[in-house]
Amino acid sequence: MTTKPKIIILIIAIVIVGGFLIYKFPLVETEKRKNLETKEQEQEVVLPEEESQPSEDITIIEQPDGSRVVRNEKEGFEIAIPKKWKEVKDMDYREINESRQKILSIEGDEGELAEIRFHELERLDVELEFWVKEWLRTPGRFVNPQIIGEEKIRNYNVIKVKDDDPVIGTFFFYFFKVNSKICEIYSESEETIQNMILISEF
Repeated sequence: MTTKPKIIILIIAIVIVGGFLIYKFPLVETEKRKNLETKEQEQEVVLPEEESQPSEDITIIEQPDGSRVVRNEKEGFEIAIPKKWKEVKDMDYREINESRQKILSIEGDEGELAEIRFHELERLDVELEFWVKEWLRTPGRFVNPQIIGEEKIRNYNVIKVKDDDPVIGTFFFYFFKVNSKICEIYSESEETIQNMILISEF
């Protein structure tokens, strides 16, 4: 066979092999990307669905001195309603069973919101500061949280957190430990939170 046919055959072979590689490897890369995306989706944190607690479990009780509390006899807590609120515009109590949370949300007549979360602990020896720092890393829960100090309110050691959200504004979060749970109270008003801790029974 002369040199010219050999060159032609070699060129054809290169074209065939090159075409095969160009066709094959993008499919491999696409498949790798699909597998990677699937793994990433599986690793994402899936927030558990919130299950509503029957409304009859919580009631608003007016005390002899004129103050009002939200009482849940089943769970054994009484949360003080801020005195500056003329009325409660909305109230909701729900449980997130998978993450062992119970949440009470209260909205005042002027739109001020206060939320109390009870985090059930699996171990009693959990340190509050360590727990709070871990909780502040929860995806989607906070925007720019900063621990701004600690304070003794009643017999509770309270860790205070400030979170600045450019969209909805600044909110404050107070964390303290009560027996086998950690209580988290947040509101746009520190005064509201402090009054709740001073008067409520957790």
